[in-house]
Amino acid sequence: MESVMSKYDQALREAALRRILPPHLESMSLVARDYGISVQTLANWKKMVLPHALTLDEEDRINFR
Repeated sequence: MESVMSKYDQALREAALRRILPPHLESMSLVARDYGISVQTLANWKKMVLPHALTLDEEDRINFR
């Protein structure tokens, strides 16, 4: 089975999520506009992250437990 390539790379996802999650809490519409993605895409990423224990490493990369 072939792996599916993501339309957005991990770095972009992390950067966008970092802006909408605490401590920054920027508006999703502003962040989506800045990155040229839809608000729904950003909401989907946020929805996938929130159920998991979330930490940021020393370089502010998002880690899932």
